Amino acid sequence: MLKRSLDAEIYHTGTSYTSFEAIGVHLKVLSRDIYILVIYRPPSSSGINSMNTFMEEFSSCLEHYVIKPGSLMIAGDFNLHIDRSSDVSTINFLSLLEAFNLRQHVTQATHRAGHFLDLIISRNDDNGFLQSVNVHDSSMSDHFTVMCSLNIRKPYFQKKMVSSRKLKSVDFDAIKSCIKRSALLAHDPTNISQCVDLYNSELSRILDCHAPLTTRVVTIRPAAPWYNDEIKIEKKRRRQLERRWRASGLLSDRRRFTEQCRLVNQLLWSSRSRFYSKVVNENQSDQRKLFSTVDKLLHRTPDVIYPPHTNAEELARRFITFFANKISTIHQGLVQRCPNDAGYVDAPISSCTLTHFETVSVDDLLPLARRISKKSCDLDPVPAQLLTGCLD
Repeated sequence: MLKRSLDAEIYHTGTSYTSFEAIGVHLKVLSRDIYILVIYRPPSSSGINSMNTFMEEFSSCLEHYVIKPGSLMIAGDFNLHIDRSSDVSTINFLSLLEAFNLRQHVTQATHRAGHFLDLIISRNDDNGFLQSVNVHDSSMSDHFTVMCSLNIRKPYFQKKMVSSRKLKSVDFDAIKSCIKRSALLAHDPTNISQCVDLYNSELSRILDCHAPLTTRVVTIRPAAPWYNDEIKIEKKRRRQLERRWRASGLLSDRRRFTEQCRLVNQLLWSSRSRFYSKVVNENQSDQRKLFSTVDKLLHRTPDVIYPPHTNAEELARRFITFFANKISTIHQGLVQRCPNDAGYVDAPISSCTLTHFETVSVDDLLPLARRISKKSCDLDPVPAQLLTGCLD
């Protein structure tokens, strides 16, 4: 799980391993390459033959990573007793790391039995990358938490340009007055094209006057609408209890910290549950909103990835060309498949003609206009909600 602000991609070696599980990530942080490899070697592979297989496969895996430019960090549960310096497996493993110019940073037990099982490894000559490796007893597992600091700059939050209008603060009476004084009522267009052009231009001008389009840069921050002040206070209390326990080491302080962790987790779960239950109950008739909420909860909403392009107009033209060529290809294929002597059935000619139309009045249009959906697109001169608000 990665933040969207990180430029990251899964790195595959193209090889599957039987003695351990691995996942690699390639990070691009401000033009700097960072490779992170997470390893899990299950305890069941602790036999001699399994250890030999692990050494061979892990060596093959390292060959893919050590040649990559930039920094490298390998972390995970290796289930090796590195603390036993005379153990053959430990000697062979450390020799393998040395052969690849790597070093292991954990210097204290990471398991309740007193062994070094969880390791953090980096390049031997990359001294400024990995700093301050610490082991903490989180009291949640038989394994301790191994934490380290990486000397990299935190990526900035993503920013984007957004354009909007303050439609909620518009004065509908003032807009109605402008419409009455506009060319829409002063001129009488002679054809439908002139009427549509006048409608679009005048309404766009009036909209720009009362709700001008403003463009600004916004920072994209993580959204957590279910997060509240109670959770914030209890998380602060949890940090205080953790610091007290780290300083004293007393079992009583550890018990209070553990209880506070459970309380915070329960608050997070219940707050999320209440929020999404409310969303579901309030949108029972809105299937689109319900499916969108479910997709978000299940992380089934992938980002829309467009082909590389210099600007939006250039991308739109490429889409138009693609579909135009596709339609042309289909048409040519149908023509080639159709025999030249194929018979055609003449369509019957109707004797009915449309020679007279009744004039549409304002009273005829108002009921139709009031029932239109309040949806708009960039081609509309004014948003639908503004149009329906000025109908009377």
